[in-house]
Amino acid sequence: MITGATSGLGQQLASLAALRGADVIVAVRSPERAERTRLMLEDLAPRGTISTVHLDLTSFDSVQAALAEIHERWDSLDVVVNNAGVMAIDEALGPDGFDLTMTVNHLSATLLSVGVIDLLERSSAPRLTFTSSVVHWLSRLRPGLLGEAPSPYRRWVAYARSKEANLATALELDRRARDANSPLTILCAHPGVAATHLGHEGHGLSNLVMRSLGPHLLPTAQQGAASLAEAAFTDSYPGGSFVGPSGLFAGSPHRARVSAYAADPRHGREVLDRTLALIDAQLVFNLRTS
Repeated sequence: MITGATSGLGQQLASLAALRGADVIVAVRSPERAERTRLMLEDLAPRGTISTVHLDLTSFDSVQAALAEIHERWDSLDVVVNNAGVMAIDEALGPDGFDLTMTVNHLSATLLSVGVIDLLERSSAPRLTFTSSVVHWLSRLRPGLLGEAPSPYRRWVAYARSKEANLATALELDRRARDANSPLTILCAHPGVAATHLGHEGHGLSNLVMRSLGPHLLPTAQQGAASLAEAAFTDSYPGGSFVGPSGLFAGSPHRARVSAYAADPRHGREVLDRTLALIDAQLVFNLRTS
């Protein structure tokens, strides 16, 4: 299952999975774009089945509805890729009252992930991945303010916070999975910088620059997806790895550096605990964890 698979990195990942003969679940917000993607993937690789699930990450209610549908339709999942996200958008709150960037990129992604752990653990070698960014190095997120927008609002600070939360949470989830003797492998990856539609929304100067110059100057989505695919579809890296391109913007996948802040287990525990409180969710592996 891949979120945000109708364009950009997500579509590249879905295409790679389909070409490998996998049964692919496209979890996205737009039914029309989901159907177009389904038909495209079926034409590309007719061996596996292509399914769609409606998922709007701006709303916890939509995530819960998607989880109910997923549990009704599937008995197990092998791989879940949290790819969907927003970047450098204008200030806004989601319907649940939290900063919209943090809601889409982190809170809802974690709610979805926690909600499918039971399905993942029914597979022989399940993998769960989150998508972070090199800009996580710019964040010094205080867990107690996790759901709040930066004050004054700065779009890139909001984005960096959400990506640092993704990374800290992935590392902490993997630690707890290992403590519980779970078969689940949890990783995080980042694409470097790639030419996608991310960053095009919004009315900031950086949004204008990305819309105008990004498609001409940045590495392609196919190049950016390489590290995400390596984390999600291979066993090249153990749980708790952060996979990214060897260069700052592009390159072959390798184990990327993590900021000391995101890597701190105490910080990870606080971020995950605060996240679970905000999304009103429990974390259960083979054994219930603290």
